[in-house]
Amino acid sequence: NNNNNNNESDDFFDLFDDNPSNGSKANGNNNYSKVNNQQRNTINTLQIHPNLMNPRESRSLQPDKLFDVSMWQSFDSNDNKNKNKNKNKNTNNNIINKNNTNNNQTRNTTLNFEPININKKKKSDDDDDDDEDEDEDEDQDQDQDEESEEEESDEDDKKKQSSSSTLSKRAPSKPRASAPPTTISSTIKKKDKDKEKETNALEELHRGAALLKYPRRSGFPHFKHIQLSSDNLRIEWFSKRKNLSQTCIYIKDIREVVRGQETEVFKKFHQKTLEKSSFSIVYGHSYKTLDVAAKSIDECEMWVKCILKLCEIYKRNKRESDLISLREIFVGIHFKDRNRPMSRQGSGNFIRANSSKNLKIDPVALKEIERDMESLHKSYFKTAQLAQKPVITKSNQYSNIQYVLSELEERIEELTYEVANIRDTELAKREVWRANVDLSAIQEKVEVLLKHLNSKSDRRKSNFL
Repeated sequence: NNNNNNNESDDFFDLFDDNPSNGSKANGNNNYSKVNNQQRNTINTLQIHPNLMNPRESRSLQPDKLFDVSMWQSFDSNDNKNKNKNKNKNTNNNIINKNNTNNNQTRNTTLNFEPININKKKKSDDDDDDDEDEDEDEDQDQDQDEESEEEESDEDDKKKQSSSSTLSKRAPSKPRASAPPTTISSTIKKKDKDKEKETNALEELHRGAALLKYPRRSGFPHFKHIQLSSDNLRIEWFSKRKNLSQTCIYIKDIREVVRGQETEVFKKFHQKTLEKSSFSIVYGHSYKTLDVAAKSIDECEMWVKCILKLCEIYKRNKRESDLISLREIFVGIHFKDRNRPMSRQGSGNFIRANSSKNLKIDPVALKEIERDMESLHKSYFKTAQLAQKPVITKSNQYSNIQYVLSELEERIEELTYEVANIRDTELAKREVWRANVDLSAIQEKVEVLLKHLNSKSDRRKSNFL
């Protein structure tokens, strides 16, 4: 019975491959070795193919050459703790120690294979590239040397800039005595550039402008050609109803220049829309006022600041020679006149009637614009003929009149082209009205001078000869 039991137990444990039980070990190693030498008795009577008994080739045991083990380094700390429970701990440690001795860089992996040495591959590839580079021409080597020198110089410049920036953040140091005074020249250049952008207000006031003058007694506001005299001593305008002695203000007599519509003359008309472009000159012992409105806010500011500057210069020493010697006054305004032709000073890039994006054409308004252009041409030719009379050509106002008329001639030519290619009738109507305002003001000036200079009594007292 005992022998039968032993045989049954051996047959039973053969089902578990090569894992002997404790009972078989108790019976002795000899019995177990005999059983192993015998043919296996299994429950399955089918034969097993011998290739199936070979150890299986696994991809994990034979890793890909392109597989990089460094991607698993973040998981090594947790996995090494679990490896202490495995039976193959000693063999894994031996493999890792061998890798550490062969490679200076240590890599811990969760897999049981030796990681690929990437540095060796890089070195071998670099050696191959060096062999190929040696066969290249010497010109390429020289070019590379030049590029490397340029890169080094660029790096040196960057270092200098960084060092200078760090020094600038520190406390400011005293300037060197040997350093050239570059700051003075740079400040002068900046001032010159600013002056180039600014408008010489004295030239604009000498040229004159059509300003809307408000009457003190009765009537309606009218545009008058108001200007500064060539010797910078008087502000002059021209009216058919008054003598020239009544239409001038001396700079020395000006009491105050008031912005806005603060005087009693302005309060009669209540035109608040023109308040920002209006100003008043208070002059004389009786505190009379010249109340005018400019065509733009910049034009108003230019006139006010220039007049105040002239008054300031005169009050310093109270000498007229200080005013006569002036050639330029800059008041910080870059003045642009909409009615100036494109070729003249003071013109700007304004949207014209032929360059409007929106097409707005009214046939009735277009006919009115064409009639206004015809009358504008006629009045211009009439004024140009009057300006060529000997009395005007001999006066000191001839150059000023010719300068303004030449600008108006160019502007009228531009208007004819704009009307011929019109896209906005409302805009064209305003442009023609502005040109008519300037032309009517200079025409009145010429007519007043003709009347004034033809009379002998007025010629004796005239300031225009």
